Amino acid sequence: KFADYPLLAYLRRGARVTVNTDNIGISGATITDNYMLAARLCPEPTRLDLLRLIRHAVDAAFVSAERRSRLVSEIAGSIPFP
Repeated sequence: KFADYPLLAYLRRGARVTVNTDNIGISGATITDNYMLAARLCPEPTRLDLLRLIRHAVDAAFVSAERRSRLVSEIAGSIPFP
């Protein structure tokens, strides 16, 4: 059952989960498509849930430390730090 999809349960218990996309040429799904799917699978995500998912994605991104630092600075006002 989709009602049992554990994304929000994991997130709210402190797991550093993210929403991702695969090779768009193969799957045809964008990151927006995947966030929309996650919202359908996990009814009623809060704004804080979504901001945490974004923050986790920044923390896990394959980017340089300098770029990660810039991204964190850009979003620091909106996304609470753990």
